[in-house]
Parts: sequence; structure tokens; C-alpha cells
Amino acid sequence: MKQLRRLGWLTKKADKGMSLTPLGLALLRAHEMEVSGNDDLQPLVLDAGDALAWGRLLGAIGEQGECLIIDPYLHAPELMQIVEFTQTARVLVGPNLKPREVIELRVLISTPGYQHVELRQAPKRTIHDRYVIGPDKVHLIGGSMGNIGRTTTTILVPLEQDDIKAAIRSRAEEWWAESNTLEPKSSPDVGLAHDA
Repeated sequence: MKQLRRLGWLTKKADKGMSLTPLGLALLRAHEMEVSGNDDLQPLVLDAGDALAWGRLLGAIGEQGECLIIDPYLHAPELMQIVEFTQTARVLVGPNLKPREVIELRVLISTPGYQHVELRQAPKRTIHDRYVIGPDKVHLIGGSMGNIGRTTTTILVPLEQDDIKAAIRSRAEEWWAESNTLEPKSSPDVGLAHDA
């Protein structure tokens, strides 16, 4: 029980009983779908210490086609690999990134090969959860992409109900519209003055 609570699958109720968390409920539904044989709706468990966890996540994102990624704490090294190995077109980060982290992202999207990605930063109190929103599927990511395969176990959960997917898509577009575009970092004209 303690392990299931630590993983965030169970929570203690006020009456001292236990109940499934939203993540635990998603895992239970996924297990039921596994029994029924629907592989498209299987969660992907990304274990801490798994050297392939990050690659497995990139593979899953790559299967989505052109997508929107929402991660409040996404950093330039992760974005670099996401762009290289997937068809991600839009990325929404959160307001709590440090100024140097925002500059790193802006410099990255100004680099040849990365300029096709549109990057925005959400205002305060807008986004918390992490999503991969593709043309056909919507996935919830249980933890920040920067920690995948490193310090924590997390899960990529496909959202199965059409009304939930539609609600997340609609809300994501609202967040996108409310967010500030992070322009590529322009390179200053660095010229040396020559004495005449």
C-alpha cells in the first residue's frame, strides 16, 4: 500500500480508507483495456534509471505526428531532442522558468533546423499538467520531461474518452492563445570597427 501511495496511485481518504487517484484510475482503465486487447490505449511506464525511458517517450511522441507539447518546465536540451526525433510543431512552457532557461529556448529555436517550432510561454496560474496533443490522440504525462529516466518513475497515459480529449484540446488552444510567443533570439550585428 505504501508503495502505491508513493507512486501516486492511491490516496488516503478522510475516513482512513483508501481510494484511487486519477492516475490510479487511469492505470486501472488501461489494465482493463489491455485485457480487452486495445494496444493504442496502453500507458507507457517510464522507469527511473531506465536508460531507454527517454527514447521510449520520444518514440511515443514521434508516433503522434505533428503535435503540441505542454510542459511547464521543459528545457532546451529536452526540446532539442524532441525536435530532432519527432514532428512537434508547437511547445508551451510555463511562467516559472528562469530567465536564462527562456534565453536558451529562444536561442535553440533560432538555430537552423529548429526554426519551424513555435514556442510560447504561458502566463501565471495557467498550466500545471503535461500533455502531448496530437492530431488523433491526447496523452497526459505524469512528470516533467527533464526527469524522465533519471530520478523518478512516471507514466504516459492516453486519454481515451472523446469528451475528455475534446475538453483538453479546447483548453490547450485557450492556453496557447493566452500565452506569449517566445521569439527566436536574434543575433546582434557583431562587426569590428576598422580604422580608416
